[in-house]
Amino acid sequence: MEFKIATGNVMSLFRTGACKNLMEVLDVYKIKVAGIQEVRWAGKGQLKVGKNIIYFSGMEERHQFGCGFAVHETKELHIKEFNPISERLAVLRIDTKPINIALICTYAPTKAADEDIKDTIYEDLIQAYDKLPGNAIKIVLGDFNAKCGREIQFSHTLGKESLHDISNGNGLRLISFATGKDMMISSTMFPHKKIYKGTWKSPDGITINQIDHVLIQKRFRSCIRDNIEEEDIEEEWCKISKAIKKVAEQIIGRLKNGKKKWYNEKCREAIEKRRMAQDNYVKYNDANTKIIYEIERKNCKRIIQREKRNFLNSILQEAEKDRSQSSIRNFFRTIRHYNSFNPSLKAIKNRDREIIMKPELKAIRWEEYFNTLMDSTAIAVILKFDVRISLLL
Repeated sequence: MEFKIATGNVMSLFRTGACKNLMEVLDVYKIKVAGIQEVRWAGKGQLKVGKNIIYFSGMEERHQFGCGFAVHETKELHIKEFNPISERLAVLRIDTKPINIALICTYAPTKAADEDIKDTIYEDLIQAYDKLPGNAIKIVLGDFNAKCGREIQFSHTLGKESLHDISNGNGLRLISFATGKDMMISSTMFPHKKIYKGTWKSPDGITINQIDHVLIQKRFRSCIRDNIEEEDIEEEWCKISKAIKKVAEQIIGRLKNGKKKWYNEKCREAIEKRRMAQDNYVKYNDANTKIIYEIERKNCKRIIQREKRNFLNSILQEAEKDRSQSSIRNFFRTIRHYNSFNPSLKAIKNRDREIIMKPELKAIRWEEYFNTLMDSTAIAVILKFDVRISLLL
């Protein structure tokens, strides 16, 4: 099985329209599994958004930090386990052939964070890694806030294509972890232009750092390929098929599912203008492109919030109209239709408190539970107790 795995800091999915924007990016780049950081969703669970399922692990009450995975619906049946460890660590195991894949998504603290917090995060990372099956391809990916250099003494762990010459403190922590687990920091292996190596840019647009990384066991390093596109006949056919389906959808239309969408063409156009302005800012990096980017960014935010607000107001007006006209059935149908969804993790634990996600294993565990619940010995004691009470009466 061959598919694209990516990682990125999404800078909060709690913002209006951010989740829809992420889904479009994943679709454009044909990414089937993505490790995402700084999700900023509260709690732990999974949520279906478009053609993707987002598995997330966040803080219980605050919309801060958070990490997880975005998995395409075609890969949902291959998910063996999702383990939300904390707001900075999450594990996803994928059933693939001929060997399974285990992913650890990490969102490490910044350089300015307390050293004790950093120690705790890496201790949890080591424990999570050690619990993974030994016969799986283990990949650790995420935003490590770590600058890895090109020091000769680390050449067995680092490639020669890092953006930085000298490793910082977080980089040394990451290198130490990779060395201890016999892993390779693959994000430093491939030669690219500096503009493509950077994963973070300072607000002033001057400083660019490479702080997002992907680690893999050295014996599986050949599984990681350069991200330069290599088109073949299958990809060409997919492009033709996608173009035909797009035209058919525009001409014939799609069967409506009965639920209105607030994320419309105006939102897409605003996001596209913001993206183009950002690309020009990254390319030219001057005062004029920066001003244009700031204007488009603010316009995009305003348009998205306005469209969602108008959509919600139209729903409220529709519900209020049904209520005033005593159309109770339509009123409650509208309320139920747009009621907020409470995500939940579709997993249970076995006797050893281990998370299981496969349907057949769940069925076996439920059978064990009900057999214990309906234990014949316990029923006999209850019957004997009932008989004794009746005799006393």
